Amino acid sequence: MILLYAGRLPSAEGFPDANVPFVAAEVARLLRGLSPRLVVGSGAAGADLTVLDAAISLGIAARVVLAGSVDEFRASSVAEGWGERYRRVLASSGVEVIELPRVPGDDEASYRAVTARIWAEGGGHDESRVVLTLSGERPGGGHTEELVDLQLQAGGLALQIDPAETSDDGPRVYVASAG
Repeated sequence: MILLYAGRLPSAEGFPDANVPFVAAEVARLLRGLSPRLVVGSGAAGADLTVLDAAISLGIAARVVLAGSVDEFRASSVAEGWGERYRRVLASSGVEVIELPRVPGDDEASYRAVTARIWAEGGGHDESRVVLTLSGERPGGGHTEELVDLQLQAGGLALQIDPAETSDDGPRVYVASAG
């Protein structure tokens, strides 16, 4: 099974720093249960690096798709305080990095290309695919929602962990959707 992932950058309301340990534990628990052979996503601060950390610690191979070079992506998508984790994750054994050229002057097109490549990297195999998002609902959607929409249109399973929530917010539940 291949797990595709996407989610939110760190922010006070969407993914507070105080929630990182709880979210990391939930992601590790989910990955242990699913046992994917490969995780595919990007490498931004917050959700992406949390999934990659868990995968590496569990010995799961990872494919990381970046908009631009490793350094360009770090400058655009890796918040202060996450830089060392970013460097460590990308240098880890079992991690393959794919650098896509940025679309000059068009960040949206650059990130849309990353989402399309993540989807392509997880498809065309004789195995199942699951999408994991680390995100709450967001008005207007975004690239995370695009990945979920692709999965649901293909009749697949999409799981969600909301990084704004903690164990104190109520029972832990993964929201599963199948198209």
